[in-house]
Amino acid sequence: MIVRMVKGGFYETMQKGDKCAVFVSTHAMAKEVCKALHREIGELDIRTYLECDPLENLMDSDIRVTTVLSGGTAHDIKGLTVSIQTINLNSIKSNLQVLGRLREIKDRDCRFYYLYCSNIPKHVEYHKNKIEQFQDWCKERKDMMLDPLVGQPSSN
Repeated sequence: MIVRMVKGGFYETMQKGDKCAVFVSTHAMAKEVCKALHREIGELDIRTYLECDPLENLMDSDIRVTTVLSGGTAHDIKGLTVSIQTINLNSIKSNLQVLGRLREIKDRDCRFYYLYCSNIPKHVEYHKNKIEQFQDWCKERKDMMLDPLVGQPSSN
């Protein structure tokens, strides 16, 4: 699912110099997502950025897979056009740290994606909170439903 989001939300529309950040919950998950992305779109520079990794992994790669603690604060990544949050968080601070990695880029749309499960009540609550938290930060909001039977995104 994460690979599909990266391919559809970043890879298929990326231009020279565009970058993507994928935020996951654990170091082990970051390594697995990085491996899966390499299998599918290995021609890009895809790296983890965890506390043990060099800063170049965060700044220089096309796609960096990181955690909120490792890659969510105090770094401006030139050319970052897509940020994907795969963890369902309710913390205003953490949500804004992930969204806040994006900076306005002339003639480019920056996109923030996050996942939630519509049949888990806490996920739905957190989703509603994000809508409220982000209303002044985002110019447009669009919900997409990932069809579990087909495995392809469809409009909601």
